[in-house]
Amino acid sequence: MSNVGSLATTMFNTGDCSTGNSKVGCQQRVAGKHTYGDGFNSVKGGVYALEWTSEHIAVWFFPRCGLPDDLRLGIPNPQAWGQPMALFRGSPGCQVDSFFFDHNIVIDTTFCGEWAGNYQTWNSNTKCSSKAPTCQEYVAKNPKDFEDAFWEISSVKVYQ
Repeated sequence: MSNVGSLATTMFNTGDCSTGNSKVGCQQRVAGKHTYGDGFNSVKGGVYALEWTSEHIAVWFFPRCGLPDDLRLGIPNPQAWGQPMALFRGSPGCQVDSFFFDHNIVIDTTFCGEWAGNYQTWNSNTKCSSKAPTCQEYVAKNPKDFEDAFWEISSVKVYQ
């Protein structure tokens, strides 16, 4: 895959979507500081929009105060939204319809998933490893540190 058409600030990590055993897949890293975490909360959230076609999968983020009228009115028109922050463009060797299907919407807060829960990952960061020998132990013994880890979702909409 390529990310031709993504915002210029979007970093393309890998276009090889065949994950093998790595479970990495195709990755793009966006530069927006308001698309997650404290920055996301500081702008009172926003809307992620995804367009999935046979040619590409495109992702936009709009802060709550900057929603396009068509999206706010429930008649989305992705062609009017400008460049997506991430664009996964298919190619002859990676046809979107051959590799992407049966998508699910998953909303998840994972404290110690495959990456952070990995012993080597946790111990490679002294800020983490000085708090507890494992991510799992840290989470189990410090519930107050996660009292602000929650989702507040107004809606999830799927258009076809």
